[in-house]
Amino acid sequence: MPWLRPLHRAGQWALFCDLFTLLLEHQVSWSDSLRLAADAMGESPVRMQLHRLAEQAQQGRTLAAGALRATGAPGLLRILLSPQLPAPDAVAALRVLAKDLRRHVAYRSDQIRQWLPLGLTLFVVGPAVCAYGVLMLGPWFWQLTEIVNSTS
Repeated sequence: MPWLRPLHRAGQWALFCDLFTLLLEHQVSWSDSLRLAADAMGESPVRMQLHRLAEQAQQGRTLAAGALRATGAPGLLRILLSPQLPAPDAVAALRVLAKDLRRHVAYRSDQIRQWLPLGLTLFVVGPAVCAYGVLMLGPWFWQLTEIVNSTS
């Protein structure tokens, strides 16, 4: 279902932010934290891009401004992963971002849970029941009119 892809992606980024924050809070190096948190996202092109960013950071190179744009990362995360903010501020902001992403996923999944059954009922089951009713009642009404016409 097409609307589940953004929901899944937001959930992956929430997991990434949580794990990245946890690793940074436990004094794991920035590049190792980025690499380990990226591994939690599973096999995807995003993971490979984050690994490249971790390698760049480990080699001491500055991250390119548009490097995270291709990953589909939320805008605030792109800013936080750039080396412009001090680590304590970045960790606190990452924690808030992870909470916000989890809240977004919960809200969207509640919306899907609420509206999907109604939509399926109205647009799939409703027309099927109407078609079945017409197919079954149509011949029956035809037979009744034939019986009435033949007795008159």
